[in-house]
Amino acid sequence: MSFELINANPIVFAVLAVAGLAALLALGAGTEFFASNRKVRVACHESIPTYYGNLLGAH
Repeated sequence: MSFELINANPIVFAVLAVAGLAALLALGAGTEFFASNRKVRVACHESIPTYYGNLLGAH
């Protein structure tokens, strides 16, 4: 008796598509976050590591 394995190509494609969409959404959210804080950071004359380090330390 032989068993036929399911074709995994559609499943792999679906997982890669969802992962790609999640990566694009994360990139967009990160870009929006950094762009929204840029004016404040430049006005304070702070470098990127200093400004975002202070944001992390303030919580």
